[in-house]
Amino acid sequence: MDSLCNLPIFLRFEDDGTVVAICPLLPDCQCEARSRAEALCMMQKLIQQATKAAADPQKAQKYEVVYLAVTRSSDSGNNFSVSGSRRPKAERARIEIL
Repeated sequence: MDSLCNLPIFLRFEDDGTVVAICPLLPDCQCEARSRAEALCMMQKLIQQATKAAADPQKAQKYEVVYLAVTRSSDSGNNFSVSGSRRPKAERARIEIL
């Protein structure tokens, strides 16, 4: 029996009427369609293909899911940055890996 898995799907509605669907948890899992329903149907097929490929060790891609907490700097407006030794100290916004 297949197990049920809920995956987030981001839908972006373009000015020309197309819908872009993205599953951020699966690499290269993105499609473009003429409607919301068509985008979700296409995404379902892409996810099924991705999970079948993941079951085959020869085709499986290795990836990691990381959750980031993003805080906004109070004095820099809408600037976001990553904290760490590679960033200038002037940037106060930070991202923490949870």
